[in-house]
Amino acid sequence: TRESGACDDVEALIEEETRAALWGDNGFFYERDYAANADLTGALLSDALRARRATFSALSAPPVDIAQLAGRSAFHKRSYLDLKLRLPDHLLADHSDRVAYCASVEARYPFLDPDVIEVARRIPPGLMLRGGEEKYMLKTLGARYLPPDLCRRRKFSFVAQGSPHLLRKRQDWVMDLLAPETVRRRGVFNPETVARLRAQYESPGFDLSQTFEDDYLMIVLTTELLMATFDMSVA
Repeated sequence: TRESGACDDVEALIEEETRAALWGDNGFFYERDYAANADLTGALLSDALRARRATFSALSAPPVDIAQLAGRSAFHKRSYLDLKLRLPDHLLADHSDRVAYCASVEARYPFLDPDVIEVARRIPPGLMLRGGEEKYMLKTLGARYLPPDLCRRRKFSFVAQGSPHLLRKRQDWVMDLLAPETVRRRGVFNPETVARLRAQYESPGFDLSQTFEDDYLMIVLTTELLMATFDMSVA
């Protein structure tokens, strides 16, 4: 319809403006559709926090120095942002250091040696991604020293079970944290939106792609668990 088409045009414009503000390039895609994501996260927040959202929104200011992105290829832009954002907060903190330290292990990451990073940042994209093959140069070098089946092994990632799995197990603590009265009392999230997400996640056959989709109920669960642990609520 004409109305839905106009809404799509407005959302596309907001998306372009957001990308331009964050990365200095309205055509550069990094991670997600910010306009659609902002709509859902806004609906997820309580009325009190939604009214103050502009004061803490991650989209209100560039998270990096966008001057460092100017003139770079899309490949190197992505690499730079991964190095600044994804590597420290997610890959190292969540998947590496916390897991290792929890088991009293001090991990080492040889590819993060400053000299290796300095060389890697100057490598042309064509040597790092060739014909759709990732890590082309690294695999070529590794073939000199490693068995072919190891060097060419298909990439696989560690993906933990998400909130749909927890909902299927019907554990009391999960049900208590997602209960409308609990959500309302803590004051962080909108109970109606949480209830709608819960109904969607509990529907037969529903699942999430943990690699490409946000697990919004896991955000609710972890936040509510933190609030409960320290007896916190939004005033």
